[in-house]
Amino acid sequence: MKLIHNKPVAVYFQSLLVLNVLFGVTQSSLLEMVHAVAAYDNSTDTTGTSFCIFTTTNSSLDKISPLLLPSLLQQYPTTFVTMNSYVDMEIRKLATMVLLDLTAYHYEFPFKFIQQRLNHHPCYKKSAKFVILMGGASFDRKELALDYLQSYAILNFVLVPVTNSSKFVTVYTWNQYTGQEHYFRSTDRPVHRFFPDKLRNLNGYQFMMYGVTNYPYIMFGPDGTAQGLVPNFLNIVIRKRCNGTTFYTDSAKMHYAMDANFNMQHERFSFKNTFYFREETGIYLVCPVRSVRDFLRHLLKPFSLGIWLILGGLFALCRVAEILFPTIYRYDLIAITFFGGGGVEYRQPFAFRIVTLTLAVLMFFLSEAYNTKIISLMSFEKFTEQPQTLDAIQQSDLRIMFSRGAVDIFSSLKNNFLSPSATMRAQKRYGHGVYEHYCAMMYKGNAWIAVAPQMMDLMGSLYMVPEPLMINKLLIQLMQHSPFFNLFERMFGLVNECGLWAYMLKKANVLLFPNTFITWETMLQEVIFFFDDLSCVWILIMVGWLFSTVCFVGEIALEAWRERRRRRVVQKFQIVRKYRLARAWFNVK
Repeated sequence: MKLIHNKPVAVYFQSLLVLNVLFGVTQSSLLEMVHAVAAYDNSTDTTGTSFCIFTTTNSSLDKISPLLLPSLLQQYPTTFVTMNSYVDMEIRKLATMVLLDLTAYHYEFPFKFIQQRLNHHPCYKKSAKFVILMGGASFDRKELALDYLQSYAILNFVLVPVTNSSKFVTVYTWNQYTGQEHYFRSTDRPVHRFFPDKLRNLNGYQFMMYGVTNYPYIMFGPDGTAQGLVPNFLNIVIRKRCNGTTFYTDSAKMHYAMDANFNMQHERFSFKNTFYFREETGIYLVCPVRSVRDFLRHLLKPFSLGIWLILGGLFALCRVAEILFPTIYRYDLIAITFFGGGGVEYRQPFAFRIVTLTLAVLMFFLSEAYNTKIISLMSFEKFTEQPQTLDAIQQSDLRIMFSRGAVDIFSSLKNNFLSPSATMRAQKRYGHGVYEHYCAMMYKGNAWIAVAPQMMDLMGSLYMVPEPLMINKLLIQLMQHSPFFNLFERMFGLVNECGLWAYMLKKANVLLFPNTFITWETMLQEVIFFFDDLSCVWILIMVGWLFSTVCFVGEIALEAWRERRRRRVVQKFQIVRKYRLARAWFNVK
């Protein structure tokens, strides 16, 4: 690239302009048309008009319109692009108009010449207005030029065949979507007719987009249809405004052939064609609600070792007192403490009443503590606190399913990640129920779906960790030479500014988490405890029944064994008795 800022070259063009004015050379129709187009571009582009000129050393433009280049240099910032230099897109300002001088090629369209410039020297905006000057009979083969412009998705262009004889030149443009051809004269005004809005009517053109499911932006149904905010936005832009059609796919093999990719960005040296969503999103952890607790251990061992020692000492003390003082403690102290009885209290001895009162007070506090423990176990599932930060997740025993590259990115949680083989085994073993055992990384929208009440039957009781693993913004990237970028960027800004995008986001959240109004019907349906909330009570009852059954069966078996033993003793006694009688009968004196 070579900027025409060198003093000898500038002086040369200025001298040429002065000579032409002195000799009374009038401006040609081509000069007037180019300046009219530049004035129109300057009035419509807020950044101002700037030129990028492609030309050759053997061009005949200085003979046809010698004032064109000097006048453009004086009025507009101009960049000349050559074959041996590269335009740095990050430094140079992109041109809003391109003057492509092909007058040196009289009989053919220079594919190689244009390809090297459009591929390696993209110094222009995609919305730039191309003025292509064609010399000789090359305009008769304009179909070749149109095919090449279509491959680069250049819509704002005019082909201008230039000659020395005509007073005006022909201006030609073509709509690649409708196939319409437009011919103008260079003297026709206003010049905005040379550049019609060719995206207004796509004539059924199929706009294709690739994306993966990310609620509420894009979701794919079983039949392949896509729904969400992004398809709604494309329906507004492509279908309603531009009269086109849309196609969506989640096949990664096809994303290189798409017109746009959702939330997938490729690095490019030029024409990145990427616009970002304004709301923040990211990757979050979705973990199972830890509501399972070891009820049996707490129910069967409600007190500490010290309390158990005290209770054992009291039991032994009561037994010793009953043995040593049978006249005072005539009733079983343990049975009286648990089940009552023992006659009229005030008629009992004073020592008996002191001991029973002490035991009653002690059992009162212990029983209340035990009941409180049961109630706390019943309410544990509803009021337990889950890990809410990544540090809490790191210190917990929660495990995260493996995801490619996640261990390297989130190194602080590397000890919580399962191995790839363990993740595959867990998914094969539990299926959809794997989320009830392990945490998973999800996009924010997909995490909303996972923790929604409607998904509880399928995925279990889950919650989303409020602290994100990564914060980013979603994006849409169009293909490198897409003509839709400026339209998409402008329409997306309008959709956000009018509040339609925020309204669709809010509506998507309401679908997952509806605000239920309190009515008499819902109030009557509310209950204090559910069946699962009383699981500790059911465990206590089942353990009590089991313990009672074991004791009952053991008592029956013990009694049967005693009865059998007693019968054997009786049997032996009877045998011995008979033997003695017989012996006495034979030994009669």
